[in-house]
Amino acid sequence: GLTHFFFLLSVLTMTIGNLTALRQTNLKRLLAYSSIAHAGTIFIGLLSNNSLGREGAMIYGLAYTLMSMGAFSIVIMVSRMKGSDDIEAVQGLAKEHFPLAILMLVFLLSLSGIPPLFGFLGKFYVFSAAIESRMFLLVGIGLLNSVIAVYYYFRIVHKMFFEDATMPVVHPLNGKWPIRFVAVVAALGVIIFGIFPHKIFSWVQQSAQFLP
Repeated sequence: GLTHFFFLLSVLTMTIGNLTALRQTNLKRLLAYSSIAHAGTIFIGLLSNNSLGREGAMIYGLAYTLMSMGAFSIVIMVSRMKGSDDIEAVQGLAKEHFPLAILMLVFLLSLSGIPPLFGFLGKFYVFSAAIESRMFLLVGIGLLNSVIAVYYYFRIVHKMFFEDATMPVVHPLNGKWPIRFVAVVAALGVIIFGIFPHKIFSWVQQSAQFLP
């Protein structure tokens, strides 16, 4: 019935989102398709139909909001600097603008589910809930999709830190304080909530009981 429908929806959104993101050369499109895949992972928590799953879905949702907000803000700043949204725009970013590269690294590691960042916590809760509900096939598909995502996120990391810039800076990043502020706050949230999860757990547990 409805459980099978959401199972299929979760698998399709994760798989199609990640496989499409894998082929993108445009950073904004890559992040947009990866967000579809993350929505599929949130579905796993809801499908688990237990309190851990509901809490996991909320934690993952909060983590993804911070991660995507931060990553998109960096991409917007880089595209203004280079006049391009292409993945080549981030090549050599660590040498040209180290703080931006470090912020983007935090978001990409968290999106990949690397501990001790907030994204890892979300994935851990969601997958733990699915294991508790004995949904082993869904966990397997979810983990396989996580591996695909790690590949294309780390491709961006490699370009930022280990390749030389091929695009000139057309607009120096002067000012732009509001968007820089968003990126820094998002990065702090990703780090702090990942290392000190108790700061958010009590709020999530109280809120999760109102979910169906």
